[in-house]
Amino acid sequence: MRNRLGLREKLFLSFLSILILCFTIAYIYLKFGLRDYLINQLETKLTRENELIRSFLIKQDLTLNFDLDPLADEIGKILGARVTIIDISGRVVADSEVSKEKLRYLENHSHRPEVMSALKRNIGITKRYSTTLRQEMLYVASPLVKQENLIGVVRISLPLTQVEQTISQVERIIWMSLGLGLFLAIIISLLLSQSFTNPIKKITETAITLAKGDFKKRIGIYPKNEIGTLAYTIDDLARRIDQYISQLNQEKTYLETILKSIYEGIVVTDKKGEIVLYNDAFKSLFPQVEIGKSSIEILRDKAWIKGIEEVINGTEKISIELVIPYPQERVFEVHLCGIKHNAETIGTIAVFYDITHLKKLEKMRKDFVANVSHELRTPLTSIKGYAETVLYEKDLEKIKEFTSIILKHTNFLIKLTHDLIELSRIESVGFRVEKEHISLKELIEEIMETLREKAQERGIEMEIKIKDNQTIWANEEKARQVFNNLIDNALKYTEKGKIEISAEGQNNFMLIKVSDTGIGIPKKDLTRIFERFYRVNKNRSRTLGGIGLGLSIAKHIVETHGGEIWVESELGKGSTFFIKWPR
Repeated sequence: MRNRLGLREKLFLSFLSILILCFTIAYIYLKFGLRDYLINQLETKLTRENELIRSFLIKQDLTLNFDLDPLADEIGKILGARVTIIDISGRVVADSEVSKEKLRYLENHSHRPEVMSALKRNIGITKRYSTTLRQEMLYVASPLVKQENLIGVVRISLPLTQVEQTISQVERIIWMSLGLGLFLAIIISLLLSQSFTNPIKKITETAITLAKGDFKKRIGIYPKNEIGTLAYTIDDLARRIDQYISQLNQEKTYLETILKSIYEGIVVTDKKGEIVLYNDAFKSLFPQVEIGKSSIEILRDKAWIKGIEEVINGTEKISIELVIPYPQERVFEVHLCGIKHNAETIGTIAVFYDITHLKKLEKMRKDFVANVSHELRTPLTSIKGYAETVLYEKDLEKIKEFTSIILKHTNFLIKLTHDLIELSRIESVGFRVEKEHISLKELIEEIMETLREKAQERGIEMEIKIKDNQTIWANEEKARQVFNNLIDNALKYTEKGKIEISAEGQNNFMLIKVSDTGIGIPKKDLTRIFERFYRVNKNRSRTLGGIGLGLSIAKHIVETHGGEIWVESELGKGSTFFIKWPR
């Protein structure tokens, strides 16, 4: 029989034997190895994504409650996986596959294997049946640790049906390949030379395409010989490279998304200080930033140069304070950390926290303490001096004079204390007032009436240009306080002429003007006129009984009502205060 077999039969049997052998090996690999491999790959992917989610949640400084469910839904949608956030008691506070309303009805997860492992500060990985989703799932859970304290668990999962589908697809491919192999084995003897040249040609074309960077190209022809092995190896290599590139692109997308979502400016430099990466927040802080540009050229600060040098020279991490004077002064707290590779520092990463507002608040606090101390010192010194004098004074007239001075300073201190308490109450969080529609004209007329005698004594004309039907939405007491302060100030600082109060409607607001022909306000003082204790002429203000809190209180009251207040003035010609008040 051996002599009867020709070359064609031998080739056919050889190809058939190789095909069966390859099929058997592939089937055994599929049965025992591929499933584990795919699950391991899935575990690696989920572990990496879980770590990204955990890092994101810790950096966001979030509280674990049901309000996190929309965030879990969004992350789950992006990753294409089920994302669950569990607090330390085992209660599910967020789940991308369960609506926020149904979360409270989910059973406690503290006894789930992967959650129990995570609560022990380990990475928990479990394959089991999900009673919630009713299918076999792969779970990866990790602990959420904030400042060394365990606050909960973040878990990510995917159904294992994807693995089974992949295996089924590979089985179909193998069966199809077997059928194709049998067909080729029948005709191979007739096309022997062509059967050797075609795969080689295909391999060559594919290799050229792969060399150009197109890793989607496949040979697709796998003869059961050395050429077929080479073709399969090249295809498998291309497939793996394509997967790795896709995975790297996906991770790059995750990183870019995370960087974009961080409000603090982040910049990465190489060991020379040149910029290699930055986020949108850093770009908004420093518009001139470019990849490859020197960070020293952009920041131009000795503290930054010194910080870069220290980190590159081996310091693990440092914090510095940068003051950027141009185009407007800004203060940043910068955290610098080295990037290590093979025990060598190859670059730095810096996080910029804008603390300009905090510095301004600190300055305001210091100025406030200084101003209050100054305002208290003068009257208290006077009260003490006159009180000591009264103790030894026998002249009743002088005692009355000194007592009246003490009373004057005491009233000043009482008014200062009252205004400080009022300002503190208005500035407090949650301050609310009862509002109603009140007649603007009636309110102004009542205030004018109380001040009319004072105006007549000084020969100042007072005029109201407000219609009867013009109203504002306000608390009457607070509105009276605002307009009484503005009109009283106009009287104090107007030696002759007139004071005019007018109003006109502008959409949902009433624009009210309080104008005078007084001494006016210097241009340099206009931007600070509403600051606490700020007075243009301190000696004149003190003589007139001014403390420097009235306009600050008025500004806060107007803003509490949802309005605005500003001033326009010309020195020597008068001032006009504009109040934009909801109506």
